Amino acid sequence: MKVAVLVLALCVAAMAQHRPPEETQPPVTITVEELVWLEVGNIVSADPRISQSECKARCDAHFSLSDALDESLTDIICQRECELAVAGHTDFQRPPGDRGGRD
Repeated sequence: MKVAVLVLALCVAAMAQHRPPEETQPPVTITVEELVWLEVGNIVSADPRISQSECKARCDAHFSLSDALDESLTDIICQRECELAVAGHTDFQRPPGDRGGRD
């Protein structure tokens, strides 16, 4: 019994000295708008002649969410990003936060 307690104490002491490696990069943060923007960019890049409705359908399918409010918000974002991308707006080339307030 004493040996088991001693082994357990040594294990605890060894574990207390072990530290996980420090993160060298900050965590990645991305907004939903930026995520949709990236996906729409991929959709349009894969098929440059895609229609706005097909772009929106693919985007909506990719961001299918179970909460009705969240789903309606991603639908709106998909619609806006597809309109910009398919119409060839230069603002589409920049993430939503970099468009001078046009989010």
